[in-house]
Amino acid sequence: MILEIVTAVLAAAVGTLAGILFYHARQNRVAARLSAEVDELKRLNEIKLKFMAIAAHDLKQPLTSVQGYAFALAEDEHDDIRRKMLGNITKAAANMSHLIGDLADASALSSGRLSLKMKPFDYNQLMDDIYQQYKITAEQKQINFSITEMPVKIMITADRLRVHQVISNMLNNAFKFTPEGGSVEIAYYTDGGFLRTSVRDTGLGIQNIDRAKVFELFQQADFMPDDKRRLGWGLGMGIAKDIVKAHGGMIENDSPGPGRGSIFWFSLPLKQ
Repeated sequence: MILEIVTAVLAAAVGTLAGILFYHARQNRVAARLSAEVDELKRLNEIKLKFMAIAAHDLKQPLTSVQGYAFALAEDEHDDIRRKMLGNITKAAANMSHLIGDLADASALSSGRLSLKMKPFDYNQLMDDIYQQYKITAEQKQINFSITEMPVKIMITADRLRVHQVISNMLNNAFKFTPEGGSVEIAYYTDGGFLRTSVRDTGLGIQNIDRAKVFELFQQADFMPDDKRRLGWGLGMGIAKDIVKAHGGMIENDSPGPGRGSIFWFSLPLKQ
């Protein structure tokens, strides 16, 4: 009787052990497969980043030449039709050059090669420069453009050029998606040890499901009209997010819904 009990217990133990060994063997196979898939994704991502960097570098120079020659020819052209055609070439080359610049930035940010030149600067002056720059765009598109300024001087330590780029990307989106007669408002203020800058518009708006998506590289909102999709590669806000994060800040957006406008804002620490 005792022998039978011992035999049954041993059999159960062997069965349990076999089950455990089988489970671990299967887990090891799954882990090995996942590891191989991760390595392959890393390899493909490195190829993508390398392609982006090479494409941006190799396309920049010929586009600069096209833009320069078209501008020079237009200066000496007396025929209005040909002058307009050359002007269109110049604008198209400038737009493509901007897109290639975004591609180069996206490659640098994704590979961790972006370096920031941190220096203290007058934020009020930066905002005034940007406001004066975009007033022309607002007048051309017949959009009401306003700025809420701080009454006191704000000094911040950051990369001025990159912060300018973040705000420009936000304003470019606002003006692109706001119809004639709409409004775009830019504001900035300090909150504790942070400086917050916002851009509010009465344009296309964002679906709640797309709010995070707009900060991903090569992504555009699903409900975006086709003519708006063709105006970019979905890089601007992804680049803005990475620049803000590199400064130790945060960037967000909000919208009541499609057709009801949106607001984008970011916060940066005043001191690094």
